[in-house]
Amino acid sequence: MAEARRAYAEDKEEEVKLLERSIEELECTINVLENK
Repeated sequence: MAEARRAYAEDKEEEVKLLERSIEELECTINVLENK
């Protein structure tokens, strides 16, 4: 049970990291568009 919970938590951490990266990319894109 603990193993499954740990694996689930690690999966969620990876998802969060991916989302954070996506948000950073979006912010960069928005900055470029706003500066035009």
